[in-house]
Amino acid sequence: MRDSLMAVIGTLAGVALASTTQFLSDRRQRIAQQRARVAETPLQLLDIIFRYREDFWMLVAEALLATVVECRGARLRARLSLALADETVR
Repeated sequence: MRDSLMAVIGTLAGVALASTTQFLSDRRQRIAQQRARVAETPLQLLDIIFRYREDFWMLVAEALLATVVECRGARLRARLSLALADETVR
């Protein structure tokens, strides 16, 4: 009886150890992925700001140079890339 009780306790301890190890491993992986996303976010935000300023200056150039057709196409491309970048950050 004592031997079977020790075998059951040993099996339960092994399952508990394996579960804890799996949980800690998953947790470390999630933390590493979160850190990677956080490190990537400022670069994406700077890219969005750059595209916004590019769109603004294209609007100014359109007003100053009166080359509406060329500037409007470039502005629309910049605005599209800005919208796509905004969706990736969200």
